[in-house]
Amino acid sequence: MDLNKKNMSKIKFEIPTHDPYTGELNPHYEEITGEKNPLEYNISKTSDKTDLEDLNDYLIMVSNMNNIGVRRKLVLIEGYVHKLKNKLSTQK
Repeated sequence: MDLNKKNMSKIKFEIPTHDPYTGELNPHYEEITGEKNPLEYNISKTSDKTDLEDLNDYLIMVSNMNNIGVRRKLVLIEGYVHKLKNKLSTQK
């Protein structure tokens, strides 16, 4: 019994940043880890960058994520584009 507890204490659990099937961000990531979700990208920030430059930066960030697969990357990009479309439609 004690040996099992020792082994369990050595196991490091990885908190998922997103749902692997839908690509939606884990809403509890920051609460559990105390850190911002690294996949969270705020497109409503105020900066001198254009939307195209923001999209370019996001695409570079996603392409550099080596720990997720291509399908998940596509879901993340699709979600970003959807948010960008909503932002642009509300600005009109």
